[in-house]
Amino acid sequence: MARPSKKTKPPAPSGSTALILSGSSASPLSDGQKRFNRLLAEIDRLRRRIESTRTELEGLTRFAMAESRPLELDRARAAGDLARALYQTMKAMRSDPKRRRRVPQSLEDYIIELLQDGLRMDLPDPHPDLPKIYKELTGSSVESSRRAEFEIFREQMERDFRSSGIDLDLSDFDVNLPPEKAAERLARLVAEAKERKQQHDSEGIDGLGNTAAGTGSGARDRSGKGTEKVSEADADVREEITLLYRHLAKLLHPDLEQDPALRAGKEAAMKDVTLAYKANDLLALLRIEVEWARGDATRVAGMDEQRLGRCNAMLSAQVKELKQELKDLPTDPRYGPASQLAHPVFGFEGFSRPAWLRELRSEIDQRLQWVRELNDGKDPEEVFSQLPTDEAGHELFEKVLSELNSPLPPRRRRR
Repeated sequence: MARPSKKTKPPAPSGSTALILSGSSASPLSDGQKRFNRLLAEIDRLRRRIESTRTELEGLTRFAMAESRPLELDRARAAGDLARALYQTMKAMRSDPKRRRRVPQSLEDYIIELLQDGLRMDLPDPHPDLPKIYKELTGSSVESSRRAEFEIFREQMERDFRSSGIDLDLSDFDVNLPPEKAAERLARLVAEAKERKQQHDSEGIDGLGNTAAGTGSGARDRSGKGTEKVSEADADVREEITLLYRHLAKLLHPDLEQDPALRAGKEAAMKDVTLAYKANDLLALLRIEVEWARGDATRVAGMDEQRLGRCNAMLSAQVKELKQELKDLPTDPRYGPASQLAHPVFGFEGFSRPAWLRELRSEIDQRLQWVRELNDGKDPEEVFSQLPTDEAGHELFEKVLSELNSPLPPRRRRR
């Protein structure tokens, strides 16, 4: 994941740090209060990290669309031109009895990879020869290959979301949508699925349609002790919800606020409080309290250990939720163009925009140079031998080079 940018420092959210408790030698903090402080500090850290990461991803997405994408399209066109030139050269070499043995076996794989780049979805008007060459080399059409690849992608994505309790249906997703439209639609489907899950959670139903009673029945024994524990926990949650609701209703009452801007903010916050109260959402109420308490730590400091423990449990759940949000940010479909720039292992660590653009231009120039040399009738072995060693990191390139540079296998003697 990308590190937070050092150039911009988003302001720390007001609320969490305002509730940090302080002790003294005469009245040291209890373990519960210390944990409360640690959780609030962690929430602040995660929020800042999420905000900076989101800002960075938004910037990278704009860069990908405005600066990188035009060059990527040029690279795709050059890939298509090179695939055509290599295909014609390969056919000519195979038709020549003296040269057919010099055609590397991995050359077809490299041409297919170039074709996949040259036939990318957002490339307008690819050369009409490319689909024909692709079908001849792979035995299937571009359309059927895309559908097969998408089917694998769809099943994997549905499994991933289902494992997190979200029922995402991509059965009618159009595989031929351009990348930007596909990302927008996928983001909308994911948002709708998450909204359904939140509603189901508030109604005691998980994202797959199972009731809470059904999913939790395994925890109950014959004596019914499990049921009693669940009832006690529910009572604790309802008590905390009622206490928080009363506190927030007084804190956010719009009629008690003279500042018009603050009054509008409190009116909006009270709507959220009412919705959270009706949904029995203790975590949402606690979030609102953290945002609006603004330095009034006396109520928290005066809580008994049992109630503070319940708040700590809710804060701990919020920390877990924020960590998951941070983890999911790079895979958000809205940042799909930026995700293409990330290294599969290191993410955006060490990513340089100027270096990336230079690399794209260099690759375009190299491909076009090969096309010119092949079309001019230059020896294909000599063309491949021009490949710089620092560009030979690709497996297929390495196979082609090793095969071209290896000695010919001994000819069989005719009987």
